[in-house]
Amino acid sequence: MKRIFFFLLMMVSLTIKAQETYSNFLEDGKVWKYHYYNYFTSLEYDFSLFVSGDTLINGRQYKKICRDTADKVECALRQEGQQTYMANESGEKVVYDFSLNVGDLYQNDEACVSAIDTIKVGSRLFRRFRFSELPSESRTDYWIEGIGGTGYLLNQLWTVGPSITFLSCEVNGETILRRDDIFDEQYHSSDYHPLLKDGKCWYGKEVSPFIDREFTCNYYLSGDTLIGNELFQKCYRLSNRSGDSANVLYYYAAFQEKDRRVYAVVRGATEKKLILDFNLQVGDSLHCEYGQSFLEIVPEGGDAHYVLEKIDSVAAVDGSPLRRYWFKNNEDGWYEKWIEGVGTSSYPFTWNFLISSYGYVLQGCYEDGVLFYGNPIPDSIMMLNTSCSNDSHSSFYDLQGRRINGQPKIGLFIRDGKKFVK
Repeated sequence: MKRIFFFLLMMVSLTIKAQETYSNFLEDGKVWKYHYYNYFTSLEYDFSLFVSGDTLINGRQYKKICRDTADKVECALRQEGQQTYMANESGEKVVYDFSLNVGDLYQNDEACVSAIDTIKVGSRLFRRFRFSELPSESRTDYWIEGIGGTGYLLNQLWTVGPSITFLSCEVNGETILRRDDIFDEQYHSSDYHPLLKDGKCWYGKEVSPFIDREFTCNYYLSGDTLIGNELFQKCYRLSNRSGDSANVLYYYAAFQEKDRRVYAVVRGATEKKLILDFNLQVGDSLHCEYGQSFLEIVPEGGDAHYVLEKIDSVAAVDGSPLRRYWFKNNEDGWYEKWIEGVGTSSYPFTWNFLISSYGYVLQGCYEDGVLFYGNPIPDSIMMLNTSCSNDSHSSFYDLQGRRINGQPKIGLFIRDGKKFVK
């Protein structure tokens, strides 16, 4: 029942388009280096391709791609948006399409984009596209945005015949990518976006399959506390699930974030539990135990077992990419998701529907009073800013219109006819 209910919730959850970035494919001064080996004759040698000026073909401007020397023109390519075209006798054809998304078919439906992630080499970021052969998925191959494939530049996937292997790519004499970098299973992003930040707010609602009603459910990080000589951030929850029309604000839990791992101490407890680990890599197992309010990550065993099947990205409101982790339940094949800087696909800190009859729908996440992820808080609810905080001439009211003595330290309130959240 809970699985079916959560599926219905996810159907109405926010859909965030994956961040699309693009690296220039045909830079002047770019050189691709390859190794050729013929299995039948044992002939082998290294060669290179490089961008060598412009040429006009059928009224379109292309870049000449030369082999070893400028007098040996291998082909002519042009870039339009996220697609790269090669001129041929019939006009031109697409040789690379970096607008593809996970699940898209390619190469006469013989391959499927099975994952898109990002690798970092030095200060440069490259999106990596993994293709799986259909229908068996017995072979995989890769494209690197702005670079090309793991074989010959102009070949499609899974080259048959004499082997041509990509070695490296240079721009103006600087090596920007080597073959080994492509197969680095460590996923990198330009900057890790922490989950915990003082003043952060998650705005959403709870729904129940047993009661025809929606409940307010917001979470706020506000202030620090010491637990066992360690510093934690306090989290408060605002909810009217109790049945009263008034929202009740209460202390929820304490959280700590270290080395991309998030720990929780449940209200009334002193022992911290590992609940999120953003260091996990594709193929890693995730074992969880049902606990009080959270699922705890344990080394082995546990009540539920997941495998991290893929990592891709979604976009924050400002367009910056956030890593998204796809966990597959080994028992029923159900997927759960974590989003860096946001939390899980259900409650911010755990997929709590497994231990609760309620499901959570995240509507928006705010940092520093600014919408960070999702949709804005409706009904003109505003984030409290410094100018509002320092104004002592206005009164504060709760959402039921009752006057509040002094400025609230946290929660939703009304001031000057407007709703604010702090």
